[in-house]
Amino acid sequence: MRWKDGGIVIGSKNFGENKQIVSILTKDHGLYSGMLHGSARKIGHFFCGTFVFAAWSARLEEQLGVWTIDGLDNTHIVRALDHRLSLQTVTTSCFLVKELLPERNQCESVFVCLSRLVIYASNATAMNRNEAVKRLIIGYARLENSILYELGYPNPAVTKFLLECDAHSNPNVIKSTLLLLNKTNSLFERHWPNKFSLQNARKSFIETIGKEAAKI
Repeated sequence: MRWKDGGIVIGSKNFGENKQIVSILTKDHGLYSGMLHGSARKIGHFFCGTFVFAAWSARLEEQLGVWTIDGLDNTHIVRALDHRLSLQTVTTSCFLVKELLPERNQCESVFVCLSRLVIYASNATAMNRNEAVKRLIIGYARLENSILYELGYPNPAVTKFLLECDAHSNPNVIKSTLLLLNKTNSLFERHWPNKFSLQNARKSFIETIGKEAAKI
């Protein structure tokens, strides 16, 4: 079978000298992993947050499959590399998707949230601190909420709050979102107690963005 779709790279690792295993969150097919032929030195390293248009193919659907990259846009993530908070936001978000989202399940809402967050991260350097922190923390919270919804943990009150965030400009929105993320710690610890790396990455991100929020 074979299909093509737009997506966002959320992880890659070398597999021998001339192959990489690349995980991509696609718009219409969900999260897929596949083999990409060519060493990182020859074809480049796929940063988390890189937008791609790719073809996935395999003889049988249950196989790992092979990627063919038809188009690549890393301008957003390259801009985010120069902004520490933006880079941490993108890497934490991609790690969250890779660790929690089941593969091969369509989840367009998660794709939309991650796409917007990568774009927010790329534009953060052009914003004042207040606006940058607000967009990053709310964007991350929306992504996390979308993933939890896909996993069967919907929270209508949180969804309503996040939908209304853009209508508010005062610092209390940032503080309220930060409080919301801290309250969700118990859910992660209860349902994914063995994913220590994920919990540590998430807590580190919340701590970092909390310090930035305190400067506003």
